[in-house]
Amino acid sequence: MAIFPRAGFKYYLTMMIDWNDIETVFLDMDGTLLDLSFDSYFWISHLPKRYAEHHGVDETEARQHISPMLKAKEGTLEWYCLDYWSDQFKLDIQALKQEIRHLINWRSDAREFLMSLRKQNKYIVLATNAHHGSLKLKLENTDLQQFIDTILCAHDLGHAKEMPGFWEKATDMLTFDPWHSLFIDDNLHALRQAQAFGIRYLFAIDKPDSRLPQKDVAEFSAMTDFSVHANHLNNLNPAINGASRMNENRLIDLETRLAHLDDTVQVLNKTAYQQEKRLSELERISKLLLDRNKELSELVYSTNVTDEKPPHY
Repeated sequence: MAIFPRAGFKYYLTMMIDWNDIETVFLDMDGTLLDLSFDSYFWISHLPKRYAEHHGVDETEARQHISPMLKAKEGTLEWYCLDYWSDQFKLDIQALKQEIRHLINWRSDAREFLMSLRKQNKYIVLATNAHHGSLKLKLENTDLQQFIDTILCAHDLGHAKEMPGFWEKATDMLTFDPWHSLFIDDNLHALRQAQAFGIRYLFAIDKPDSRLPQKDVAEFSAMTDFSVHANHLNNLNPAINGASRMNENRLIDLETRLAHLDDTVQVLNKTAYQQEKRLSELERISKLLLDRNKELSELVYSTNVTDEKPPHY
């Protein structure tokens, strides 16, 4: 079932994805595949604690200093950049994250969902705003990388997912059809940018942090866990090879487009031929006019009209 999010319209029912129509699956990392509780704990608790210790202030004062600084950069690349915050807080943020790496965990059924996608030979793209340091930490402490085909990192593209330009830059790195693509994220602003670009299938994670209650996902269809979709994928006929991503309807659609292009080429060729004939005719007429003009000029110079007397003389 196709999903077409519209402003002001709420999907109260669980939407099923037409997996036969999906070729490319874009997946967020933190809050979608991995439990956001790691990141929440780090920025809300661990960083203020270490900041207080390093700068000789209490944790309450540290939070009061850190929180507005983070808020001011929300939605920008700096908000996700460990180097930027290391400079701002005079702390090694990467090293501090390493201290609590044992808290990195999968979201419920996410790993099984990836296994099901892999069995169906879907092209899996990790689309993340995570800084290279954060990404490296997560990949080293999970087996996530074995399930994905490629990574779209916002810091490589120069645009966060919630900023205009991310998906346009993505097309420079990947070949994909937005109409046959799925994007799952817990960031509503990122989903809206994907929607504006033309990504057809969109889902919002409504419980990115396992320690917190479900959140409102506005106009998007909510996804709490992946179990329903993993089961649906597992019940499909196994994909034989990569070419099976294009189902029969997709092939028919491509054949129709090719036929239309062939007709268009024929029309253009006919038009070009007609234009060439017209140009040839114009060249012929121009040559006749030039020849006639030359004849007239020669006639004028050959006749000494100034020596002739007027008829009434």
